[in-house]
Amino acid sequence: MGTEVKYPVEALRVSGRLPDDRHKVISLSEAREGGYLKMERGKLYLNVIGSRSFLDYEKYDIHGRRSDYYGDFYQGATIVPQPCWFVDVVDSSDPKIVVVQTSRRAEARGKVRAHVGPIPVEREFIYGVLTSAEVLPFQHLPPNTAVLPIVPASDGFKLLRKEEARQQGYPHLAEWLRKAEEVWGKVRGEKEEKMDIYERIDYQGGLTGQNPRKKYKVVYLRSGTHLASSVVVNEPINAGGYVLNGVVIESTLYRFETDNREEALYLAAVLNSSVLDDLIKPLQSRGAFGERDIHKKPLEFPIPKYDPSNALHRKLAELGEDATRRASSQLPSILASLKYDAKLEQQGFLTPQEVGRLRGALREALSDIIREIDSLTVELLKTGAAREKGKEAGLLKFLKANKSD
Repeated sequence: MGTEVKYPVEALRVSGRLPDDRHKVISLSEAREGGYLKMERGKLYLNVIGSRSFLDYEKYDIHGRRSDYYGDFYQGATIVPQPCWFVDVVDSSDPKIVVVQTSRRAEARGKVRAHVGPIPVEREFIYGVLTSAEVLPFQHLPPNTAVLPIVPASDGFKLLRKEEARQQGYPHLAEWLRKAEEVWGKVRGEKEEKMDIYERIDYQGGLTGQNPRKKYKVVYLRSGTHLASSVVVNEPINAGGYVLNGVVIESTLYRFETDNREEALYLAAVLNSSVLDDLIKPLQSRGAFGERDIHKKPLEFPIPKYDPSNALHRKLAELGEDATRRASSQLPSILASLKYDAKLEQQGFLTPQEVGRLRGALREALSDIIREIDSLTVELLKTGAAREKGKEAGLLKFLKANKSD
């Protein structure tokens, strides 16, 4: 039975940068004497936010109420293996079908090496899929084209298996699914995993649970150094010669669905604020290139449900609208300045590093609006935190320490 740790605890804080040419062999004493390392004694405090905790050299009493939206955001669908679903359209001359094959993106970035097609597929099953690679602050790049074996139901989708597709008069989809099953059989091999390809694509209802009838989807990144969020209009998209039958959200994003445009813009404004981005930093795991996992960490903070009678909420929605419009108008010139417009035209996707640079450039272009949003977000979170005695002071302390207030 372990001994209970009582906080704060004494700690030795080590910071600095070792020389690039000797970082693996330099001794501790040499690193200290050479000024590469700085050591300071201090105390580590246990801080709690919602159900999560982190250690810091400051004590912040900001644990308490989660966002009213915590239970309303869901992770998107696990649309894998990508070569089975992400496609490029080869021929769209027939009014009832399009000829498709595994997309360049899936072949270049997918973890599974496979190619399906060219094969004709009924137009009803051509959808747009949005992943984190397309999401920018207040905007998104065009979604990926995908073959998805789904038909709209009342408040979700019905998934069609190969035999169901054939029985319901969709022979082309059935043939595509036969090929996809072959790929999955090779990928799975002798693994103990019993999940078939249909269970995989709809893992935990991530695909069939998306509502095709909701007009707007608010999405934000599942992982990344910085938060980025945009509003997705869920409607048919003319992709030039063929139509995407709505937009499905993939598992690298979290989604919230609504028919209220103001609510969607309000959430996008808060989720793109530097304030919320600062608040989640201590909760994020760190990789070689900085903070990574985000998941539901932004929703551990007291973001209230949108109230149209609340002037602060309406103003955030207005700023979200302004930022969305400006992002839409400036994105083409930013893409051109980075020469990413040509890359998108040639290969159909950007690398993670290119997407990161694009997000940074767009944030800079929107910096004045984001500063306004930051100021209002502080007030919004203070209002939520004030529902619990003493939490507002801790929240303000954290924001000031992170230079967001």
